[in-house]
Amino acid sequence: MALACHDGASALRLVDELIATVPGGGTVPLLARLRGEALGALGRPAEAEAALRAACATARDRLVGPQLWRAHAALGRLLRTEKRHDEAAGEFAAAREVVEATGSAKAPADSCRGHGRPRGGGPTRSGSAG
Repeated sequence: MALACHDGASALRLVDELIATVPGGGTVPLLARLRGEALGALGRPAEAEAALRAACATARDRLVGPQLWRAHAALGRLLRTEKRHDEAAGEFAAAREVVEATGSAKAPADSCRGHGRPRGGGPTRSGSAG
């Protein structure tokens, strides 16, 4: 949630704490991707790229399609912000290939709007309950 709300420092701290609990110190694709996204948000593109490439490799090795396409997409976004458009296009294409091959795409729930409130039950823009 911290990452979705543009709080890269808190997100990185939380992800690093979770990574420290992984038995054997192995790479968990989800955590590597979140770490890469947090590092990217903090303006640390080289570290972000390394984490995202690790997420891609581990997700591919473990045959975790949903994490694989998300890692490729995150890497594509990072490369695009770094003006590495050809490489970004390759990552986006890889993400699409995984989705097409596995049918693993689901809409992410990554909005910080409504944080802490049940869906549909929070106040509307006018302030009344919805």
